Amino acid sequence: MERRKMGTYRKSVSRRPQAGQIPAGAATGSKQEEPDAAANAGRNGRRKSGEETQKQVVQVFCYIRLSVVQSLNTYKTMKRSIVTLAGLLLALSSLHPAISSPGHPLLNEGGASTTGTAGNIVIAGTGNGAGSSNTTGTSNTTTVAKPLPGAATTWKIAEGYSIKFDGKGASGTLSGLKGAIVFDEKDPGGSHFNVTVSTATINTGNNLKNKHVKSEKYLDVEKFPLIKFSSSSIKASGNGYTANGTLEIHGVKKQISMPFQFKSNGNGGTFTANIEISRKDYKIGSSSWLLGDDFKVEISVPVTK
Repeated sequence: MERRKMGTYRKSVSRRPQAGQIPAGAATGSKQEEPDAAANAGRNGRRKSGEETQKQVVQVFCYIRLSVVQSLNTYKTMKRSIVTLAGLLLALSSLHPAISSPGHPLLNEGGASTTGTAGNIVIAGTGNGAGSSNTTGTSNTTTVAKPLPGAATTWKIAEGYSIKFDGKGASGTLSGLKGAIVFDEKDPGGSHFNVTVSTATINTGNNLKNKHVKSEKYLDVEKFPLIKFSSSSIKASGNGYTANGTLEIHGVKKQISMPFQFKSNGNGGTFTANIEISRKDYKIGSSSWLLGDDFKVEISVPVTK
């Protein structure tokens, strides 16, 4: 009987967990919970990553769509602007006498025809100048006014012109006059001059003096072969007219006002002008008691249509 009790006691003692020992069932349950938590965290991470990727794809497509729409709008705006500009230029060319006149530089110094049709704008040059200009637009309606009467005339420089200068120590003439003279007595504002004179043609009546004045010390004709005048405006003044513009001599440009007269004679006429020029203004030569600074210039230019 005592032996049975002792055996039962030993079995019960052997089944008790030792100090610090974790029951087998408890340890097994903890290890199972850890993988479940890791798996859930992985699924959540993959779900969030997928959502972010989807958002980025949507944003990219939205950006592409916006860029395409903006590009189309920009193209349409540019197209409308070009058509509007073409219509304005056509209207100006037909309304302004200086531009619509035959022979204007913008029309190749010759005649020009301007026609307008619904949906198209056409400007075609038919003058003596080389080349022609064609402009087409897509405006629905285009109204073109006919050139106004009294358009400025292009004059041809005739033989017999003279350009004389006179000053202390030197006097003589210049020739080789070339350029465009567009002028109308009734419309001086639509007129303009753009002419040149050859410096190598200067003649003082003395060969030695001619050689001296053509040298580098004075006109330096090899480096500066032309005297140029280009008007910026022409207006009626008193009994005649005044041409404001740029006079270039010896590579120096100066703004001047040149009073002139014009006498019409049927299909021709004559321009006359008197101006005074200082050689110091154009850096021609140095100070000299033999040569004056100021020179009077007398111009007479016959022209024909």
